[in-house]
Amino acid sequence: MRISAMGPALCLIVLVLLAPRPALGQSSDKPAKTPPGSEQVLRDIFNEVHLLRVEMLRTSVSNYRSQILLSRQDVIKRCHGDLCISLSVLQLSSRVSGRQYSLSTGDPQ
Repeated sequence: MRISAMGPALCLIVLVLLAPRPALGQSSDKPAKTPPGSEQVLRDIFNEVHLLRVEMLRTSVSNYRSQILLSRQDVIKRCHGDLCISLSVLQLSSRVSGRQYSLSTGDPQ
């Protein structure tokens, strides 16, 4: 008797497991239509994001260029200091030798 009672129950379990079921993550409904103004709002947001990216790119390029200018100014200041020291040494040595050096060219006059 047990075998005859288990047969229909087993068939019922197999039918339940093999029966097609609707996917829970998918809906059979058509996607809801967006309100007419929402596409324009999305385009406006997209354009705003694009403009922000362009502005960030310009800003980063400007920052890079300003860093280069600052480093060049530091190099120029160091070179100017070195030149002033060299000119002072030349002027001191000219006092000893009797020659005068021009401030603009550094050549003896």
